[in-house]
Amino acid sequence: MGVIGTAPDAELVSLKVFWFEEIDGEVVLTTTTADILAAITAAAAIDADAANMSLGTPPLDPQLNAAGIRVAYERVIQYASREGTAVVASAGNSDANLQQGGYFTVPNSTAGALSVSATGPNDERVFYSNYGTNEIDVGAPGGGYETLEKTLEEDPAEVAWPYPLNLVLSTIPGGEYAWLAGTSMAAPQVAGTVALVRELAPDANARQVEQAVKAGCEGVDGQSDSDTGAGRINAKNACERVDD
Repeated sequence: MGVIGTAPDAELVSLKVFWFEEIDGEVVLTTTTADILAAITAAAAIDADAANMSLGTPPLDPQLNAAGIRVAYERVIQYASREGTAVVASAGNSDANLQQGGYFTVPNSTAGALSVSATGPNDERVFYSNYGTNEIDVGAPGGGYETLEKTLEEDPAEVAWPYPLNLVLSTIPGGEYAWLAGTSMAAPQVAGTVALVRELAPDANARQVEQAVKAGCEGVDGQSDSDTGAGRINAKNACERVDD
């Protein structure tokens, strides 16, 4: 069973940061900032090529910068990067412009993190993905189209990839498969591309690996597109640019 991913021969290591907890009579999935920061540190300690962070906060008020949450993430992520671990982070699913108003999300809105937006089958940013110049590094397939209505269209005469075929098919716990959508579906594909590049260039540091991933992107000029940063990833291109 399974789905062949971007880097099918990669070794996966799970670092658990979530657990179920009863709050006000309701069982919810929860975590703490400390647990997430500890997991990033642990990834660097075991020399992981990439730490996939398919998690994040809703847009946070700029006043929270005073609490030091972004600084804490930056210090840990930059430490991991220096140790050779590329930190790949989902941009978030709030359709938020992170360039305006000072709002930010973590861990993706931190220096050193590779922030990933979600694209659809037509390589456009999907309706739910966060965006913003200097906030997004790359885009990757996350499922869906530019609008919810278009995403849910089931008539193949109306869209090239009708619902649910425009989503991402993957395995889920229990030996099942499911169609899913989100920047959490996009980020692992970037982490897989990082693994491919590192396989070809084992001595490259995290910044060099990230630059190869960006250099291989398609669809935009430069690296500052508000929707997809350097563009939609292309694993083949990234591998061919390892020595560039």
